[in-house]
Amino acid sequence: MVSGILSKNIKYSPDIIERMLDLYAEGQTISAICRRKDMPSRSVFRRWCDLYPDIMPRFHALNTLFTDSLVDDTLIIADTAIDPQRARNQITTRQWIASKLNTTKYGDKVQLEVEHKLDLSSLLDSARSRISRLDNAITIDNETQAIDNQLENNNYTTDILSDSRTFEKENPLGFSILD
Repeated sequence: MVSGILSKNIKYSPDIIERMLDLYAEGQTISAICRRKDMPSRSVFRRWCDLYPDIMPRFHALNTLFTDSLVDDTLIIADTAIDPQRARNQITTRQWIASKLNTTKYGDKVQLEVEHKLDLSSLLDSARSRISRLDNAITIDNETQAIDNQLENNNYTTDILSDSRTFEKENPLGFSILD
C-alpha cells in the first residue's frame, strides 16, 4: 500500500493513453481519470509524461474540448442543483478553469476601442516651416563662412549665391549690393 491507496501496477500502453485522452476530452480531469481502477495513478502518469514527451502536448491539444465540456457542466449544475451556494461555487470553479485553459474562448475579454483623429496638415505645415527656417539658417551660415574666409584672405569682393556683394577696405563689415 502506498499512502492508503492500492498501488496500481499498470504498464504503459498507447491504448491506455488514447483512453485517457478520450476521457479528458469528455471533461474528466486528469486526477479523476487517474483515480479509476483501470488507469495509472497520477504519479505513474507523471512518469509516463517524462518518459514519453509526446503525451502532454496531446492533452493540451484537447483543452478546447475539455473546457467546452466544463462549460456544458455549468448548465447542468445550474439546472439541477438543490443547494444554490454549492452550485454557484461549482459553476464559478469550472468557469475559472475554462478561462485559464482556453483564454481565447473563455478568458476575460478586455476590449478597448480608441478613436482619435489627427489633422496632419497642420503638423506638416509646421514641419515645413521649421525646415525652411533651417534652410535659411544654413544659407546665412554658409554666406557668413564665405565672408569670413574672404576677409582672412584679404579679398574683399565675393559672389555668394548669385548675390554680388562688395566690401570696402575702409568699411570691411559693411557691404553694398552691386548692380
